[in-house]
Amino acid sequence: EEKCPTTNIWPCTCKTYLDGACIITCSLATQEQVDKIADIPNLCDGDVHFMLVHSKISGISSKLWKVLLSSKTVDVSIKRATVEGLVRPGDESIPSVYTPGAAVIKVDHSKVENFNWKQFSKFYSEGELTIVVEDTHLTELTPEFGEIASGQVEKVAIESAGLKVIRDHQFEPFADLESLSLQNNELTSISRSILAKPAKKLQFLHLNGNSLTSIPVDLFSDMPALEVVYLRENNLVTLPQDLFSSISSPNLQRIDFVNNPWHCDCRLMWILKNSKYHLNMGICATPDSLAGKKIKSNMLEC
Repeated sequence: EEKCPTTNIWPCTCKTYLDGACIITCSLATQEQVDKIADIPNLCDGDVHFMLVHSKISGISSKLWKVLLSSKTVDVSIKRATVEGLVRPGDESIPSVYTPGAAVIKVDHSKVENFNWKQFSKFYSEGELTIVVEDTHLTELTPEFGEIASGQVEKVAIESAGLKVIRDHQFEPFADLESLSLQNNELTSISRSILAKPAKKLQFLHLNGNSLTSIPVDLFSDMPALEVVYLRENNLVTLPQDLFSSISSPNLQRIDFVNNPWHCDCRLMWILKNSKYHLNMGICATPDSLAGKKIKSNMLEC
């Protein structure tokens, strides 16, 4: 059944999916052209996905956000666009709005002056809510990030964004967080206190491609559902000896430390004796006599 609007929405386009939802894509659009989408009655029969691409505007109006966030499922993507704010500056706050389905809000390869996270505090998703910021400059997250959907967020991915620091308690409001990915940023340190304690539903923790020189001994504590951890391609040379002693998850399948510049001496011996978890350590970087060799117990001396 065709659900796309019959009115002319150029330069925006509309296509109906097999599942009944329609996607409206606004490319090379002006603010006025994007704004008028919100004026279409019963847009896509209440099941609309939206993509803003290759456009330079002030932001998506709160009126249009209300329409998009009350869709049967929510999928809003800002890609290769330049906006002053996710919500148009000067607009009234997004009112209380609800979707009975899952929701994804994604900002990808874009320039955003102000993310206006607090504007989304009254949004509620019955299904899984995912927030993605990828290849979009974001050196730090404000405390307001934790106000999204009053904390009802299940997945967060802030990747390749130039993120330099994560504040203590940053993700603590997200008590039901299942997946956190902070890959390919510029983090030099990480703390257990960035997450709720306990992080009762966290299954996936992805910290690949940062500049971490150490990790705290309690990093995996109070994570009873943890399954997979990625710490590849950081600057780790050794690990705290009691790192795994606080792990409480019976479902932990994999911890990946490949492509770190390990200094191979007896301080890593305890890791090789720990066969309870599937560890992928990679190879030694130092001393020179062991560089490029797989870590083995018979060569770890002090």
